Amino acid sequence: MTDRQNDARVILRVSLDSGRTWATPTEVRVDEDADDPGSFPQLRPGPALVRCAHWRRLPSALAREARLVSASGCVDGALQCQLCTHDDGEHYGLLDEAEYGSALWLRWRGSTGTELAVLPDCPVADPGPGGEACCLFAGHVESHTWAGVGRDDQCP
Repeated sequence: MTDRQNDARVILRVSLDSGRTWATPTEVRVDEDADDPGSFPQLRPGPALVRCAHWRRLPSALAREARLVSASGCVDGALQCQLCTHDDGEHYGLLDEAEYGSALWLRWRGSTGTELAVLPDCPVADPGPGGEACCLFAGHVESHTWAGVGRDDQCP
């Protein structure tokens, strides 16, 4: 076996939720004994935040208003709450970036009371290597989005 065969071909770090959480990095090596040296291994999800399961459709009147405020002019028609799992209280679905340092959110409580909110971005970054930013808004009550990536302090 040559030294070249022991070299990493590629290191994969995959996110299944638009970069909010990441699978454990997986190294693909050149292996002369592999059945298919061009195949990739199965990815094992790493520790991740358990996001709230509540969804909300964006009412058409709010969709028109949101397109005027959003940075891209495009918004999704259905949104999942981006906070950690919870049943009571307010839910927040990310619509799009707004002005620099802020984002457009849909806020709702229960089955009624939806409204748009432009909220400043959370300023707290991961104190560890890389300093990953939190993807929520300033003053959110749950854990930061980077808290579950490779840590034990996931959502309560």
